[in-house]
Amino acid sequence: MLRFSIDLTGRVSVRRISLPLVLALFVATSGYGQQVIGSCPVLPADNIWNTPVDTLPVLSNSSSMINTISATTRVHADFGSGTWNGGPIGIPFITVAGTQPKYPATFYYPDESDPGPYAIPLTAPIEGGSTATGDRHAIAVDTDNCLLYSRK
Repeated sequence: MLRFSIDLTGRVSVRRISLPLVLALFVATSGYGQQVIGSCPVLPADNIWNTPVDTLPVLSNSSSMINTISATTRVHADFGSGTWNGGPIGIPFITVAGTQPKYPATFYYPDESDPGPYAIPLTAPIEGGSTATGDRHAIAVDTDNCLLYSRK
């Protein structure tokens, strides 16, 4: 997987990030078992994130941990939890085939980047919507090759 960053001058930097690590941040598991996007496993079947925990004993210091993070504070989920300032909350992703056209990028930090090109469609959904400011992540998962491309 590749991570893209665009600085204020419009230069793009790209860096490789592991597919399982990043997808774990974006895919909320429902039920048990291994989650997939297309035919791509999000995490290995034996990964700790695929472990059912509803029948495990509660830790003796659970209340202390909850109090540390506040039992009354709301969690901000970055995987689609409404709108803010008129734009959608969350970092959307799009699935693409291995035949998706790839585009080059100019690197701001070439030592932190992998050479392109990158299979992110020009029409990929953007974090916060098309008029958003800020990071503006766009993510594409190539479901034929199980690669995740990200630009920011």
